[in-house]
Amino acid sequence: MRFFLIIVLLALAACAPARLDRAAVANANIITDFNTDKGDSGKYKVGEQLKFSFKLSRAAYITLLSFGPTGNTVSAETNILMSTGSRVLPRADDRVGTAVAAYVVSKPLGITRAILIASDVPLKGSFKGTFGNGELQNLIQKTLQNSNSQTFDTAETQLEVTE
Repeated sequence: MRFFLIIVLLALAACAPARLDRAAVANANIITDFNTDKGDSGKYKVGEQLKFSFKLSRAAYITLLSFGPTGNTVSAETNILMSTGSRVLPRADDRVGTAVAAYVVSKPLGITRAILIASDVPLKGSFKGTFGNGELQNLIQKTLQNSNSQTFDTAETQLEVTE
């Protein structure tokens, strides 16, 4: 019985999304307090709206990525120049037609990681696709290098998508 429990725990641990190695994708401490409006690992139902909050120690170009449980990755925001201080995404002045923009939670169910990248220059490249954990980290590193970013930081939080 004990052996079976260990096997189940190892299998569950293998399914948990690995976080980025921040030391590999950051050379400055620009981002702090990055979270969803329900905190790290908050639970959201499909169709529910969410917001992200964070603080910046200096002005930076911000890119926000969503990394889903199947490795599906999309940029929710790309190269938004934001000033120092407390910030929220989506921004209150973001619009889709006449409506205020919103992030709406969608399938697949499971753990989704949100990754925030701050850079001194706009990033060149795309983060759309399906990646493994290591592949995404390598893509972020290459994008920062190809963009000639001298000062950059990353932070991440996660949320659980439920029905």
